[in-house]
Amino acid sequence: MVTPKGQAKVLDFGLAKLLQPFDAATTQSIGESQAIAGTLPYMAPEQLQGDPVDGRTDIHALGLVLYEMACGRRLFQQESVPQLTDAILHQQPVTPRAFNTRVSPELERIILKCLEKDPDNRYQSAKELGVDLRRSGAPSSVTSVPTLAPSPVALSPSPAARRARWPVLAGAVVAAAVAVGAWLFFSRKVHALTDKDSIVLADFANSTGDPVFDGALRQGLTVQLQQTPFLKVLPGDQVAQALHMMEKPPNTHITPDIARELCQRMNATVEIDGSIASLGSEYVIGLNAVNCASGETLAQEQVTADGKEKVLTALGGAASELRSKLGESQASLKKFDVPLTQATTSSLEALQAYNQGGQALWAGDFASATSSYRRATEIDPSFATAYSILGTTEAQLGEGKASVSDETKAYQLLERTSAYERLVIPANYYFLVVRDYDKAIVFEEEWAHTFPRDSAAWIGLGIANGYAGRLDQALAANLEALRLNSSAFAYGMVAFDYVALNHLDEARATIARARANHIEPFLSAPILYYLSILSTDQAGMNEQLARDWTDQAPGSREEARSDEAAYFGRVAEARDDMRQAVAEAAVAKLPDTVAAYHVESALREALFGNIALAKDEARKAVDPSLDRDVLGAAAIALAITGDAEAGRIADDLGRRFPEAS
Repeated sequence: MVTPKGQAKVLDFGLAKLLQPFDAATTQSIGESQAIAGTLPYMAPEQLQGDPVDGRTDIHALGLVLYEMACGRRLFQQESVPQLTDAILHQQPVTPRAFNTRVSPELERIILKCLEKDPDNRYQSAKELGVDLRRSGAPSSVTSVPTLAPSPVALSPSPAARRARWPVLAGAVVAAAVAVGAWLFFSRKVHALTDKDSIVLADFANSTGDPVFDGALRQGLTVQLQQTPFLKVLPGDQVAQALHMMEKPPNTHITPDIARELCQRMNATVEIDGSIASLGSEYVIGLNAVNCASGETLAQEQVTADGKEKVLTALGGAASELRSKLGESQASLKKFDVPLTQATTSSLEALQAYNQGGQALWAGDFASATSSYRRATEIDPSFATAYSILGTTEAQLGEGKASVSDETKAYQLLERTSAYERLVIPANYYFLVVRDYDKAIVFEEEWAHTFPRDSAAWIGLGIANGYAGRLDQALAANLEALRLNSSAFAYGMVAFDYVALNHLDEARATIARARANHIEPFLSAPILYYLSILSTDQAGMNEQLARDWTDQAPGSREEARSDEAAYFGRVAEARDDMRQAVAEAAVAKLPDTVAAYHVESALREALFGNIALAKDEARKAVDPSLDRDVLGAAAIALAITGDAEAGRIADDLGRRFPEAS
């Protein structure tokens, strides 16, 4: 009942006497006096059976009250004492949503857990129940009830009044706590997933007040679920694209409602939302997997962490249990289940920085992504996965030396990773550090074979084949990546492969198809710019120069303009544009990129017959500390000019990198 002051009071937990005798055939546990304390419709099975009772018995009675508030009817409607007693002892409850579809799945789960026949399967304390009620967002869980409702709470006059009373009720439950036991959890696996299903993750509901959990826990859960080929978590770039279609920024906080909409838009199957709440020095972590179409709860898991430093360990364990409840075999779990703190990091701050890097990467901001990934490695110098992806973003921005260093660190930390990273990191290492493209392809192929639904594996295989000169295989792999995930990156790589194969119309059509789907492909501006040069389309060139080139190294736009001027014979203009490119890279403190621009200028001058200028430009890029590709290109430029220095550089590179392709 709710008082005029809005206070919740639980009534009739006293000792009303039931005077009518029970049918002995129904229960043999009633005393000889056939009298029992309590009111029969609100009694727990252990009371009827004469077993010892404790605080969990009151939790059962409260569950009955909550059921009545949510459904507008008592749980059991039998009129005769024997029938009612039998129902309490043996009959499973009809789910609240069967009577009121606007009851949330989480509130339904809470109510049914209160009503478990076995006290060991209920909440073990009112404090535990109170945490779940607060975490469930109960104010919006029941927005209307049938007109049958006898409860004053259910018939409250306005939504605002209903919202105000739920927290009071939760507080009353906590105040009534009589024992704090183990944190047990009730869950039932409704349907196992298949290899056709995919998952969208919501952001964690963080009621702790500590912002370090924001982003970090969702990222940790992503890594834990991506360990296994059994599950497919939709990648961040695909989610960012869907958010764009919903006219939401890529860094939108993904609530369960937004996740459900994303899930339906992307033809996924399951939405998983998580939560974290603090209880003194403990943290309660909950995971809830829901069928996107029906709203049916498929699996749930709840754990506690005894301290902030144990949250990631607890989350990893909860994710493993959830994988099992979603249908993953024990054999698969045994093979693909490295603890989260080993697969990523034990630092929440490092994991949060890693998550921020991913958000920037999917938004196409490579510079910000690199900064965030670098911060993650600075916070935790043993964060192998962060080093590996940092190396790839540095390579894209022209930071060749830094890329080699960070990919090497990732490879040295390989034992601190999952089976998934033990394919990804060596693939990156052999591609970016050793430059043994055949060896990289071996790991890329195993990655794609083991995780065939992972578009990133096919992208990696496509890029490695492209560098190895296997252009048809590169296109085939990137087309498979595009089939799995119509992302900006996949569209861009397919268009790039078509250009490499001289299928220029197909390249244009691929970019046009992406834009028709409201996706701006990776590398689209430079690809279309160079295609416009070939067709002497000045308007097209101007259009691409006005676009965003943030997915390229600093100075790339000026470099492209230099190429255009040289292509049309405007050599002096080409030199001016390349000087601007060098200046842009120098401001960004990218020595490898600066040297690469000098080498490109040297090659051009050599081909134009300007030998002195070619030598001068090439010698600005012969420092042994520079990226090997830059040094190799410098040797080629010097060889064209007849400079003997070319042979020395080539011999030195051969000695230093004997395994390079």
